[in-house]
Amino acid sequence: MSEVKRWEPRNTVVGYDMQPLPDGSFVLFYDFDRVIAERDAALEDRDYCKRVAEHNKEIGEQLQQRLTAAEEELDQCQSMALMIEEKEWAEHVGKGSISSRVELAFTQLHNELSESRQGLTAADERAHVLEGLLRLLAELSGVRTSGMWERVVAALKPAEGGGDEAI
Repeated sequence: MSEVKRWEPRNTVVGYDMQPLPDGSFVLFYDFDRVIAERDAALEDRDYCKRVAEHNKEIGEQLQQRLTAAEEELDQCQSMALMIEEKEWAEHVGKGSISSRVELAFTQLHNELSESRQGLTAADERAHVLEGLLRLLAELSGVRTSGMWERVVAALKPAEGGGDEAI
């Protein structure tokens, strides 16, 4: 704001005379209008700044809510990763969109693995039965002399890298 000259009346013999004083009670009319206009502009600026601050506060609160939700989802994904590392799994762990998708995909993989293991178990049972039958066949007379014996022994050998005992 520009400087406003203040005035104070001084009692003289002739009447009142106005003299400038820094803490005077009066201002000239044209100074008064200018100061009021400057004050009104400052008040409008203040009100605008308040509105901007309130708007920014709302945006900040919204961003904080989104950050909190993202952190919760990250925690869920981390707990799912830990469960996977420990070879444990429980459904309905994820509640967010990403963790729910991860949970669904992992549950499907888990189910497919279980189905594959069941198929392998059935195949292992069949292989065990066939191995027993081949052992019985190998004990029959005449099998050793027919050249069939070497083929039976070769079939009964464990696969490379397998954990089967040597025959």
